[in-house]
Amino acid sequence: MLVFLSAPVAVRGQNNKPTKDLEGEAEYTYVLTMEKFKKLEEVRKAVGEWSDRNEQATERLQKDKSLAEGTLTEQVRVLNIKYPEFTAIIRKHGLSIWEYLLGSRVEIHAILLLDARTQGETKDFAKNVNPANLAFVEQNREEILKNIRFKM
Repeated sequence: MLVFLSAPVAVRGQNNKPTKDLEGEAEYTYVLTMEKFKKLEEVRKAVGEWSDRNEQATERLQKDKSLAEGTLTEQVRVLNIKYPEFTAIIRKHGLSIWEYLLGSRVEIHAILLLDARTQGETKDFAKNVNPANLAFVEQNREEILKNIRFKM
């Protein structure tokens, strides 16, 4: 579930335009901690269980172009309007929709950058990756990849 919500965001984040936007700044200043990671994990697990029980809603979510093409703010709005069951799960676990999407984006961008570096890539895959987040992902890579089911 995380992967399909984050993949379009991750791809969009790979361009080379300057990041003077508020979302880019928010991404850079959001620092992952084990507590935040575990909270995101709780939500992903609950969303995964919901997804297993709601295949049609999950398909709609996966194909929703407004989620793939929108900013975080637009994605939050779309999720609140079109997918209230999904957003209720996130809120039930103590996160705002914005923080869930932002935290997920931060994780994915740090994973992409770490993977690029380990493969010798010098291209900047995620300009907004805070070095602290890259270090966190590097230190906890196996657990993160196992838990978010993101295979590289």
